[in-house]
Amino acid sequence: MKRITTGLVLAVVLVALWFLKGPVLRVALSLIAFAAVGEMVRTLDAAGMRPVRWAPMLFAALAMPVYLLFGREAVGPLFALFSVAGFAAVVLRGRVDFDAMAATVFPMVYPGFMLTFFFPLQDIGAPLLATLAVGLAFLNALITDVFAWGVGRLLGRHPLTPEISPKKTVEGALGGLVGAAASAPICAGLSWVIVRFTVSAEAAAYPMPSLLVLTLVAVFAGAASQFGDLTASLVKRRCGIKDYGSFLPGHGGMMDRIDSVLFALVIWHIYFLYCLKAVVL
Repeated sequence: MKRITTGLVLAVVLVALWFLKGPVLRVALSLIAFAAVGEMVRTLDAAGMRPVRWAPMLFAALAMPVYLLFGREAVGPLFALFSVAGFAAVVLRGRVDFDAMAATVFPMVYPGFMLTFFFPLQDIGAPLLATLAVGLAFLNALITDVFAWGVGRLLGRHPLTPEISPKKTVEGALGGLVGAAASAPICAGLSWVIVRFTVSAEAAAYPMPSLLVLTLVAVFAGAASQFGDLTASLVKRRCGIKDYGSFLPGHGGMMDRIDSVLFALVIWHIYFLYCLKAVVL
């Protein structure tokens, strides 16, 4: 019951952020990034890998302000700067400690840098495309997760990666891809409704991407999201933990909720900004 209640609350929050966007979504993304990076840093530190904690934490705190001040092109150099600073700090400890180097930069990549791929999606100039991009970034991975979980419980027989995540099955993974495909028309329809009633009828009349292509990309992003989930599980197995935290009752920590979203984000960022060549304001 606790898991279901928390899940319903999270769903309401996500829909509210989808409607509101703007400063509210920016603040939420900054808090999510800081919390998720913090959880990953603590997990690696508790496993004895001795990361330089301040480097990834500062990157997470500064990523959104740097994006707003200097644009998305500045986020990459910010990442490189704190990677250099973190490596230097490890070297100055005076020990040969490659684990510490890896553990310092890893949280900056996953979840830190990957989350920044969300930043420009809501700033796409066409309101319909921006709303669609944000909706898919939120819901594609989550619907994939729900279908994978449901199909896995009902039909799962063949383990997918038993050493990394014993409960995941091949049948569940295939069910997740069905959910990923379903997320495309769902998000397209809801995006039209949101823009029609919160922006204007003219904005809602903007040409929608091909639904067939959108569905194919959604399936690809759904597959990527499952690899994101398994990546997070691999880290947990290596560090000997069940969850990254207890922030969300019944769900674990922030990383436990966004692990699959991170990989899918990369796909949606590439699709909207480079394949559709959407203009970011």
